[in-house]
Amino acid sequence: MIKTALGSMIAVAITSVVIPATATTITFENLDINPLTDSQTEGDFTYEVISGNVWVILPGNGNPASSLTPGFNSPPFAGDTIEFFLTDGGLFTFDSFDFASFITSTSNTVNFFGEVDSVDTESLLGINSNTTTFSTQDPGFGAAIDRLRIEVGFGGNNSLLLDNLEFTPVAIESVPEPSVTLGLLELVGGFAVRKLNKNRKSDV
Repeated sequence: MIKTALGSMIAVAITSVVIPATATTITFENLDINPLTDSQTEGDFTYEVISGNVWVILPGNGNPASSLTPGFNSPPFAGDTIEFFLTDGGLFTFDSFDFASFITSTSNTVNFFGEVDSVDTESLLGINSNTTTFSTQDPGFGAAIDRLRIEVGFGGNNSLLLDNLEFTPVAIESVPEPSVTLGLLELVGGFAVRKLNKNRKSDV
């Protein structure tokens, strides 16, 4: 009976916590790819074009070095999509990104969506710029995701430049809950006292 209760306590004493790892910044590594039509890997992450044939990694126009743009040779179409994810799978946080306009004019617009198991859980809509000076923005995502999807919202003639997408992989670890662990210790302690009293009686 006590062994059964002890096993049950151990089973419920475990909970999951999210532990952040070291951040990874996608800088596009001085690449020159025009157009980008497949996937590339940088650090622990992969980015992959899902739709659209005007995604470009543009050298000399990043912050610094290269940047990603959804349309350089010609305007993109609404819905053109690129996705970012951990190459080996898993959760990560989307912490910040840099953006600017290719020229001093209003750029095309993109929307950011965070997914978990193919379900949208986070979003940031309507990002564009009218200045060639890069700004850094926190996307305001409140939880870890397993995929970041960037979609063209409005495909204007002027290119939006994206750079320095910062992601932090997170690990899920199981740890004892303090309150339940205390109960577990009390149970073990009570069992030890009863066993000691029983042994003393048998010695009398």
